[in-house]
Amino acid sequence: MQSAAGGADAAAARRPASFSVSYLNPPALSSSFWYAWQTMLVVLLVLGGGPVWVWRVVLYMRRRPGQPVDIELGLYAVLAAADALSAALAAVLALVSLYWLALAKLQVEVHLLVPPDSGMYNFWVTMVLAVVGQAVGLLWVIYQQINVHVFFLDWEKPRRVLAKGGGREEAAPVSCWRTLLVANEWNELQAARLTYPPFTLAMVVMLMDGAGFASAAALAPSGAARGVVVPSSMLLRFGVAAGWFLVLFVAQWLWKAVIVHRFFGHPLSNFVDLLFLANTSAVVLDGRSEGYYLHGRNQMHHADTTLSELNASLLREEEGLVPKRGLVTTYSGGGGGPLGGSAQLNDGQAFTLHITDELRRLYESTLLAQVEQAAMDQRLARGAVTSAVKGPLRPRDGALAASRHISAAFAAALDEAERNHASQSLGSQR
Repeated sequence: MQSAAGGADAAAARRPASFSVSYLNPPALSSSFWYAWQTMLVVLLVLGGGPVWVWRVVLYMRRRPGQPVDIELGLYAVLAAADALSAALAAVLALVSLYWLALAKLQVEVHLLVPPDSGMYNFWVTMVLAVVGQAVGLLWVIYQQINVHVFFLDWEKPRRVLAKGGGREEAAPVSCWRTLLVANEWNELQAARLTYPPFTLAMVVMLMDGAGFASAAALAPSGAARGVVVPSSMLLRFGVAAGWFLVLFVAQWLWKAVIVHRFFGHPLSNFVDLLFLANTSAVVLDGRSEGYYLHGRNQMHHADTTLSELNASLLREEEGLVPKRGLVTTYSGGGGGPLGGSAQLNDGQAFTLHITDELRRLYESTLLAQVEQAAMDQRLARGAVTSAVKGPLRPRDGALAASRHISAAFAAALDEAERNHASQSLGSQR
């Protein structure tokens, strides 16, 4: 009997045992955290997202003067609200996660613990709402960009050359290469950003995984050592990633705004200068009757000329021997009033544009109708998928003739605005 009892005691002694301790914040501390979370959420939504949303809707309504409240305005208000409010939610997530990251890693003595992932349901829901709202805003921006109408006005006058018989002069064809150059630069300008997303993402991956900053999200005071498995926190992971994204954004913004744009020129200003040298203007319609006009008409005899003649024209401009580059070069009014002063109109080359209903109907019935008909014929002939992959076909002669017709109509309207600038021009946006 004694040997049996001794064997049982020895077996019990060899049984595996485990011991675990769970540290939790006091309930009052957790309650105060979620109360502060809700307070910050409401404050940023009301004082941050709300005013931005109202400002964007007001600007949109100002660009539609005389038009009633319709479905288009309501849809824009909903999409703008989703974009602005989701940006406010993202700001709350970043602030809260960065606060907990600094507090958890910089405390010398343990005063509070990072909330576990199981108790971060509100944080997870807010993150999903922020991602969905920003995705909706991004899709809306893409939709707006693919529905922008852009065309260029060539102000170049044809040269007079002798006809084949030599008995009379006739107008020579105007070269299209200046317009193609400007269109290509406009196409490249669409990818201009203050930040470079591939560089930003590559740097974040390198810093998080390569440099080991992802270990800062571990539930340990000084992070997780290599080879040691330590649970991580969703809250701290978001804070580390948001912090590096913020640092990289600020660094790239300072580089572009302080160095590149100041010493090498702003891309938009360089594009307007190119328009002036090419004697070409750009009309950008991002709405039915509103958009932007970039004035590039110059006072040279011919823009398609030699380099020495172009340089001589620029030297005359520096010496003040030719008129200014602006749309209205003869205005000499005062500095106040709706026209914004003579300097603004004489030098300004970028304007907001509002066209009449008659001009819009002419545009739709000529050039836009030709483009839509060509796109429909292409889809019927090649299929929707093939047309999207291979791109549009070459324009027909009818589309080119319609383009020349609508360009002449816009040129006439701009000439009228220059002659009657006191009633039609409200100042430059540049």
